[in-house]
Amino acid sequence: MARFCVIGSLNMDLTAVCDRFPRPGETVLGSYFKTSPGGKGGNQAVALAFLETEVYMIGCLGEDMYGKRYLTHLDNAGVETSGVEMIEDVSSGIACISVVPGGANKIIVIPGSNMHVTPPYIARHAEILQHADFVMLQGEIPYETILYSAKLAKSYGCTTVFDPAPVGDFPKELYEYVDIITPNEGETEQLTGIRPENDLAIFQAAAALKELGVGIALLKAGSGGAYVYDGSEFYQIEGDRSVKAVDTTAAGDAFAAGLVYTLGQGRPLDQAVAFANIVAAMSIERLGAQSAMPSLDEAVSRSERLLLKKRTITIPL
Repeated sequence: MARFCVIGSLNMDLTAVCDRFPRPGETVLGSYFKTSPGGKGGNQAVALAFLETEVYMIGCLGEDMYGKRYLTHLDNAGVETSGVEMIEDVSSGIACISVVPGGANKIIVIPGSNMHVTPPYIARHAEILQHADFVMLQGEIPYETILYSAKLAKSYGCTTVFDPAPVGDFPKELYEYVDIITPNEGETEQLTGIRPENDLAIFQAAAALKELGVGIALLKAGSGGAYVYDGSEFYQIEGDRSVKAVDTTAAGDAFAAGLVYTLGQGRPLDQAVAFANIVAAMSIERLGAQSAMPSLDEAVSRSERLLLKKRTITIPL
């Protein structure tokens, strides 16, 4: 059985639902408020735990009420937390999330204790990486830590999966240690300067990421599913367009979990992307981040009802 290690952020999400986003200087009334564990790292770890995997989390929490609550939550979810420490006199990471009808959201992240996930911190927990098959990384911890972790993971023979959100000035060297990169449409444009608005543009963006050194460029396309370019084959795995979005928060994290879960089962990449689409689609049908993640039984049941829709694309050179 494959082992998974998630290195990343742990944030407490403060989610407010309102009819529309306020304009600058405006106050609007909300209809619902919820406090729940989030952060891209924590989301991916819990999503994997819900898929009944052996998953280890490496991250930092503040020694405050949010940190204590989050650590208990991870333990209860089935995430192995020996790589999670609580930092004195530092607040836990916080994400302020506004959600409007249709599922669109706006998010402000205050990193807090996540900035203490440093290379020396990773080195102290290197034994976890030594025994992992897949290491998952995102953009909400220091960039030097992402690079250090990717290098260390590759030295141990792990498959590295990088979700470049939020996009920043990542070290160029990082891409050489990334086996699979999974940007969404906006992140793809930020990383490459190419708007992925049609097959040709998507291919050009994927090729640009390959040029940076990544093994496989996997470009998420919302309800359109995802596009894959491995240097030779370019194809689209279509998504389920019948899904009615409630909250898109953490959809990318659900996708990442579904992807590596399937790869960890030894199944081919196209099947892994199809299952990732399903897990992501199910997550946006519910409000919240980790609370919206489907169980393994739910995801498998949905996948059995949907056919793999793969469209191979030929781009004239």
